[in-house]
Amino acid sequence: MRWDAPSPTSALGPREAWGGQSDPWNHSEPRCKACGRGVDRRMSGAVKVGEEVFHASCFCCSRCRQPIEGRFFQSSDDDTPGASRGSYLCQSCQPRCAKCREGLAGRRFIKVPSGSYHEECFRCCGCDRVLEDGYFEAPHNNPFEADHGAARYHCARCHAIVLQRKEDIVEARSVAAQEFNKHSNTRKFQLAWREELAPDPNQALRDLHIVPPSVKPSNGHLVSLVLDSRTGAVGVAPLEAKNAKAAVSLPYLAVVLQVLRDTGREPRFSLDPKDSHDLGGPILVKRFEPSWLAGTVVGEVLFQADYALKQLCFGDLRLPGIPSVFDGELGGGQEAIASRQWFTMKRVGVSLSPDGAVIPHVELGVEARRLQPGPRGYEDAPQTDPNDPTVRQAAIVTARFPEIAAQVPVAGEIIQLA
Repeated sequence: MRWDAPSPTSALGPREAWGGQSDPWNHSEPRCKACGRGVDRRMSGAVKVGEEVFHASCFCCSRCRQPIEGRFFQSSDDDTPGASRGSYLCQSCQPRCAKCREGLAGRRFIKVPSGSYHEECFRCCGCDRVLEDGYFEAPHNNPFEADHGAARYHCARCHAIVLQRKEDIVEARSVAAQEFNKHSNTRKFQLAWREELAPDPNQALRDLHIVPPSVKPSNGHLVSLVLDSRTGAVGVAPLEAKNAKAAVSLPYLAVVLQVLRDTGREPRFSLDPKDSHDLGGPILVKRFEPSWLAGTVVGEVLFQADYALKQLCFGDLRLPGIPSVFDGELGGGQEAIASRQWFTMKRVGVSLSPDGAVIPHVELGVEARRLQPGPRGYEDAPQTDPNDPTVRQAAIVTARFPEIAAQVPVAGEIIQLA
């Protein structure tokens, strides 16, 4: 950027009439700079500018083509619209400041692609400071602005603010689009716990080909298990208020007993990549053990709880005091790692009430395990560093599991299932 100070030939000046005088060039007849014909030294009204001589009718404005009367402006470069270097302009056609529309002659000004400005008129449209140390073109964001279409400029500070604002808008739109997609996928793939998923005891028993019992559960699906001290048999009884801690979900109990009878172990679920060798693959599949759990209320609880745990881990589900593994609070460097988290039962047991009601005791938690490549794909490593971010996050989730269960419905359901 360069400030141009007007030279003597760039300023308005009086024209010098020449006539009836001796020939200063010692020529018998000087020639008109414009038409090339001779200029009679005795002719009044001839014009002399510096070393150049014109007929009065030939000394015309390069822009309007009218004879120049009075003061004039001589262009010092080729950037003046309608004029070339050394050409002459009348006062009406002289270059003007693009801001104040006053003439430029005799004052310091700056040239930019959109025009020329007086030094004091070339200001930032954001903070109104004179632009002395560079400038940036400013966009028009409002088509209804009074000066919409006119060139505008920013200083470096305001330009940085505008760029940051644009970045913030782009980021906000990206986050909003991601949230919209998440909500759309949640509805489309039914990724949230819904009221209609609440267990129906009779339907669950019918699905397992078990005749519905004569005992009607209270509170929708809750019963209590009662130990017959004489026979050692365990039976089902209506849940009494005094034995509220003995509440057991009849549908969950029926399915889990079926699993134990068929496989000898508890139900199991994981949400895994379709290609077990590619953790970044776009497709995830539900894996139930046994496979017939898919479509049962127990299978849905296992899936929904696993999905909610992943949301907590990745920060898609935010709860007070529980950071995601990406928040930076849990440590970890730039190393790319692969881990997964499991719901586990930390402590289990039963006790008996005085009237023989079986009271279950269970404490759920979460464990994280590093994944390592194996012959059949990624599998749990034997050990995981206790400082691994997923391990530390799992410990926080475990410590606050009762709080999570109170805020995330499916977490309460998996406690009932446990």
